[in-house]
Amino acid sequence: MKKLSEQTARSSNQIIDMIQIIQTESQQAVKSMDETYTEVTGGITIMNRAGELFRQIQHSVVELEAQIQTVSASSQQLSSGAEQTIMAMDTIFNVVEKSASATHNVSAAAQEQLASMEEIAASSESLSKMAIELQEINEKFKT
Repeated sequence: MKKLSEQTARSSNQIIDMIQIIQTESQQAVKSMDETYTEVTGGITIMNRAGELFRQIQHSVVELEAQIQTVSASSQQLSSGAEQTIMAMDTIFNVVEKSASATHNVSAAAQEQLASMEEIAASSESLSKMAIELQEINEKFKT
């Protein structure tokens, strides 16, 4: 009985040792699970933040695209305005050329009129002298 009692005590001690080992390993497993949970939670937080950053990047890209389209439209309007300005300048140049030509024609006509008036003035003076001479001749005949 003593032997049985000793065996029972040893078996009890072995069972206690095994229970302590299981408890220690269970505590380590729980600690490892807690650490894994913390890491997974941190990873989820990082992934959520990355998702938010990607949404912000997408929003920025959409805004940038809208701004590029606005700039493109403005550039096209400026280009169109420049073309219209060039066409208006060409029209103005043509009008100025025609005005210069007309001014030259008016100047030539004015010079011709001046020459004609000078001839008329010379003819009038000549006629006036002739009229005086005729009057003098006529006076001679009357006397």
